[in-house]
Amino acid sequence: MEIRDVHLVESINKFIFQWQIKGLVHDSRNHSVFRKAGGLKEITWGNDGYILKDEEFSSISEYCSLVENRQYSMLLCDGSLFQISYTLDRSTIVKHRLCWYPCPIHVDSSDLDGNDITDIILEKMSTGDIESFRARSPLRFDYAPSQATEDHPTVHMHLSEETCRIPVKSPLCLKEFVTFIVRNFYDVLTQDPSLYQNLKTWGRIDTLTQEQKNRLHINTL
Repeated sequence: MEIRDVHLVESINKFIFQWQIKGLVHDSRNHSVFRKAGGLKEITWGNDGYILKDEEFSSISEYCSLVENRQYSMLLCDGSLFQISYTLDRSTIVKHRLCWYPCPIHVDSSDLDGNDITDIILEKMSTGDIESFRARSPLRFDYAPSQATEDHPTVHMHLSEETCRIPVKSPLCLKEFVTFIVRNFYDVLTQDPSLYQNLKTWGRIDTLTQEQKNRLHINTL
């Protein structure tokens, strides 16, 4: 799983730009390389000191906080957001956070013209417009070998609860992650393969223990 940091930054920013020119993006952040302790390099959307809180995972308050603080790679016109972050040790990927966070209410691009999503959510809550709310969980794929245990797999997918960690066989390349989201949640976009099929890929490694292989797990995306 080796890739030069400049190539990964270029691939992520190009991916976001491709979605922008198709009219799918409401807002986006440019990705850069940020130096971390121990000589690590983090490729992410910003370095503004915001602390990502895991304990509020899958809550409306977390979604609103992420949007208000622009803690995303891009915010789509349907209100959902992508978070794409990789950490490299020289040219080796040693960590990632890949998240798709759906909007908790139904919105379209016209709703966002001149309006903040958080204001729209608060207005619908105050008026009791429960028909607009959607009970949908974010999906987050984490690669964190330094924290690995049998109950905290090296690669795992969070679903609904922070404590839900479904084992995943391998760290995800950018193409695997985006393709998984498109095919499962934006099937209309499969008609335009240029949106996801030309993204960066790299070799896989098997990170599952035998015990994790004996449990329900994700073998391939």
